[in-house]
Amino acid sequence: NHPEWSPEGNWIAFTSKHDGDRRIWRIPASSGQPELLTKNVGTMLQWSPDGKGLYYIGGGENGDNVWHIDIGTRKEEPATALSGRRGTIGGAGLATDGRSFYFTWEEPRGDIWVADIVQPSRK
Repeated sequence: NHPEWSPEGNWIAFTSKHDGDRRIWRIPASSGQPELLTKNVGTMLQWSPDGKGLYYIGGGENGDNVWHIDIGTRKEEPATALSGRRGTIGGAGLATDGRSFYFTWEEPRGDIWVADIVQPSRK
């Protein structure tokens, strides 16, 4: 589900329940075997503008958040601090400059929110 081309066009990322839970995978655009990227359950993915990472809506150890995975290191970390809040994230999208994430928040009615992205650590 939810296939997304990488910015340079070499990869397609998507969500799949191939291993039982909905996780983020990628496959070379030229064909090949799919590769599991995330440990967290996730959906609604979007590539970072530089193609070095992916943002997705997911539930990790810290609850529902917008998450980032660095493709090179496979490090997953929350990009927003929404854990512990009552409600759920709906439709979402990354700003073209990669600095903000827009999404709907339903608690129980929907609102449109914008959150600054916590820049991923480079450890």
